Amino acid sequence: MRRHPRFAAVNLISDPIHGYLELTLPAGGQLVSTTKLTAWKPTILITGRQHANEVSSTSHILRLAELVVTDPAYRDLLRRVNIILHPVENPDGAAIAFELQKLTPTHMLHAGRYSALGMDVASQVGEADPLLPEALVRGKLWSAWLPDIYLNPHGYPSHEWVQPFAGYVPPGFRSYWSTRGWYTSVSGLRDPRYPQHAQVIDAIRESIVREINRHPQVRAMNLRHQARYRKWAFGFAPHVFNQEIYRDTAIYYSDPESGQPSGSRQASAGRFAGRGGRSAMSRWPQVTYFIGGTEAPDETAQGEWLALVTQAGFSYLMASINYLKDGRYAIERIEEEADRDRVSLTLLRVRPVLPPRGLDAVTTNGTAGRP
Repeated sequence: MRRHPRFAAVNLISDPIHGYLELTLPAGGQLVSTTKLTAWKPTILITGRQHANEVSSTSHILRLAELVVTDPAYRDLLRRVNIILHPVENPDGAAIAFELQKLTPTHMLHAGRYSALGMDVASQVGEADPLLPEALVRGKLWSAWLPDIYLNPHGYPSHEWVQPFAGYVPPGFRSYWSTRGWYTSVSGLRDPRYPQHAQVIDAIRESIVREINRHPQVRAMNLRHQARYRKWAFGFAPHVFNQEIYRDTAIYYSDPESGQPSGSRQASAGRFAGRGGRSAMSRWPQVTYFIGGTEAPDETAQGEWLALVTQAGFSYLMASINYLKDGRYAIERIEEEADRDRVSLTLLRVRPVLPPRGLDAVTTNGTAGRP
């Protein structure tokens, strides 16, 4: 690991081998306890570029890091939130995509979507001894930091929206490739053991639409794509191409048949529970209560188009960070009798972070989602 002393106001620790950044306030000592840091205030973990030709996630993750260490307004976020960034989960795929883009800049570059071994990095996450060592990083960070929120932004090829009519539809993606602008899925846990989770998910959804719609160019891009998708996909075959728009933003939240929130009714055990994969995160809703993924029309994006879709992704990150910054939580102090006439003291931060009072009625004064 590498500490960066020139950023005196921010404790910036990077691991160049594993490719992640830890952004916290200086603790005043040489040793840093992630357990204490994440116990005292909420933590967000963000993984980008699982699929390396989906290029914008790295851009908005690194822009967030830059702003936190250089802009006092963003630095103040660390008073309330720990920010852990994993900008490129698939470095070999990124290197392949970079070289292929020189030859065919307008192609999907799907060879770069996967790893050096031609397999998805996520297929190895949670394995104790994976073929791809980079697959260990996500679980390592989750286990070390126990984040409140985990985000994993993705993308798709915006120039292939006519694919359903072209005779080229991969079996697993018959509706996936039709462009619908920037969109996300929001789902929570519907379990009586966790009665506050649904309230949290609803509040995060409100935070997302506020951040996305505060940028006129992003909103205009979304409305354009949504109209196209409504005409040529949802309107053409609604039983295949679902569309759910919430306040001008494509947020998939409801079951298309019942109209009810589409969250799980109970926590899933997960194939790799305890090893730090995404399934392990779902297994522990009392720890990580929101797992968010997005889709941006960014495969092989460049220039002005890359800047636009990066703005959308950056807004999504800020929606979650501002939710944690403005939210309500309590620290419980538990004193218990221990062996040999001693006393045990435990400090426990109660999760989930609840929305600020009046969130639906007023706009919170969070840091603007502007890259």
